[in-house]
Amino acid sequence: MFTPAQMIHIEEDDMESVATKFQHSGTYNLVVLNGNKYVGFVSRANVFSKYREILRSFSEE
Repeated sequence: MFTPAQMIHIEEDDMESVATKFQHSGTYNLVVLNGNKYVGFVSRANVFSKYREILRSFSEE
């Protein structure tokens, strides 16, 4: 079985730590866990696209 070097924990990781994990891991997808249960994965592209969208909404206000 393969264990990823970096994982996202829903209850523990905020978006800053998720971005840091992407940066340090060099991967394009990270596994998402709720406790010890696999719930899916998130892609670097989706995270940063959403981040840019949020920044745009702040700049328009």
